[in-house]
Amino acid sequence: MADSYSINGMANHMDALLTEMRTTLGQTTDEAFRPTAGRGLAAHGRVRAVVGDRGYLTDLVIDRDWAAGVDNQTLVRAVKEAVCKAVDNVHEQIQGLPPIADQLDEMVDALDQTLNQISNDLSRAVGGTGPL
Repeated sequence: MADSYSINGMANHMDALLTEMRTTLGQTTDEAFRPTAGRGLAAHGRVRAVVGDRGYLTDLVIDRDWAAGVDNQTLVRAVKEAVCKAVDNVHEQIQGLPPIADQLDEMVDALDQTLNQISNDLSRAVGGTGPL
C-alpha cells in the first residue's frame, strides 16, 4: 500500500484534497448564490405571480372563474399587486443573503489551506521534513 507521502501515493492524496476543496467551495457558493424566486398573491390567492431573481415575471396564474366575474380594472390591479408582492419577496430574499466578500474570503482561505497542505505533502514526498 502506497504511503500518501510517497511519490506513488501523492497523486491519490492530492486528488482527495482537491475533491475536498471543490466540495467546500461548492457548498459555500451554493449557499451564497442560490437562485431566488419571489412569489406574490392577490385577490385572496386567485392571482399568483412568480418573479425570478432578475425581476422578470416567470409565472402568472389567474383563476379563470374569478377573472370571468370581475371587471378589467379589478383584474389589472390584482395582477399588479401580485407581481409587486413577488418583486418585494425577491428583494427580501436577496437582502437576507450573506455579503459576497465574506464568501470570497472563505473560498480563498479554503484554497490557501488546500494548496499549503499539497505543498507540505509534496515536500515530505520528495524527502524534505518541513513546509516549503
